[in-house]
Amino acid sequence: MWLFLLSLITADAMPSAEYGQLTSTLEEASFSSDQLRILRSLPSNTSLTMSQSIALLDEFSFDSDKLNALRVIAPYISDRDQQYLLIETFTFSSDKQKAS
Repeated sequence: MWLFLLSLITADAMPSAEYGQLTSTLEEASFSSDQLRILRSLPSNTSLTMSQSIALLDEFSFDSDKLNALRVIAPYISDRDQQYLLIETFTFSSDKQKAS
């Protein structure tokens, strides 16, 4: 039972192959609204590393779209100890503040 509970707390990052499919799908999407729809369809047990999360945000051209994407993926980010790296993907200080 303890192993089961521990497995719920410690999630592994999204496997490389699955993550590659996700980024390919995002790249093929024509509009940011389509990209956001894709992110919203992630399974609830998804877990993303900080570097995966940053790369996903980099798929968006505008900070406003990045903020919307961050709102979607934030619950899935497993290692938040490097949060400062994610915040630096935003251009303007007001957006950085919103991201943090």
